[in-house]
Amino acid sequence: MVGTTNQQTSDIDWTSSLISVTGTASLSGTVMPVIYLDGDTLTESGFENGTSLDFTILTATGGYTGTFDDISSISESLYAFLDLSLDYSSSSSVVLNVSRNDTTLEDVANTKNQKSVATALDYSDHDNDVYAAILTLSESGARNAYNQVDGEHAASTQGAISQNATLVGATIEGRVNQAFDASGEILPSMQIATHGAAAEIAIYYTTWMRAYGSVGSVDTTANTASLDTSAADVMVGADAAMGETCFGVFAGYQHGEYNADSVGSSSSDDAY
Repeated sequence: MVGTTNQQTSDIDWTSSLISVTGTASLSGTVMPVIYLDGDTLTESGFENGTSLDFTILTATGGYTGTFDDISSISESLYAFLDLSLDYSSSSSVVLNVSRNDTTLEDVANTKNQKSVATALDYSDHDNDVYAAILTLSESGARNAYNQVDGEHAASTQGAISQNATLVGATIEGRVNQAFDASGEILPSMQIATHGAAAEIAIYYTTWMRAYGSVGSVDTTANTASLDTSAADVMVGADAAMGETCFGVFAGYQHGEYNADSVGSSSSDDAY
């Protein structure tokens, strides 16, 4: 029979899967433990201070024969910060022992950003779900988690947004250059009727619209992931020339997308 069992360690209730056998159990194969540790529970249980967690995973009324495969190698590959072992000291049950090893979160970090996150968590109170979740990860999984919470994507996105903003200035500069000829004279356009007024006070006006798009990428560095960017924009405007003076107004809308797939981060912005 497969079910669950509640066990208590230092006044904390833990829940684990349990196989109950009526009769004699014949053990073989591999135990693949999947562990979730809650941040508050970790602090209250003393787990971080050396208290191990023992989970009865099998009981057999008639005892058992044989053993499961050694899980030390599985423990090393699946869990960077936990040591796992099986205890066969009881003749009628098998116990999974989970203990905190001496690997710090910073030990598995590679980049400066990852080390910053890991150091902050190592020196935290350890009563948060982020810390607890990382304890149950492999080395590569922990590094990926650091990347997702280090704020790197926000900084990269800000840079990309600033770069996209230059397109607005370039568009307006292009329109200003278009409105004047090489000598600096305002080019004539549609003229508002002056009803006999002198030509020098005639008002010439122009309406315009421009749409553009851009795609780009920022390469991976030793500390940050690559960033793919795209932007689409439409701008409309009107300007009027009277004599040697030109007045204009414009409005625009831009949508940008920023994706760092290797760290599972994406964002977008709408600018007006």
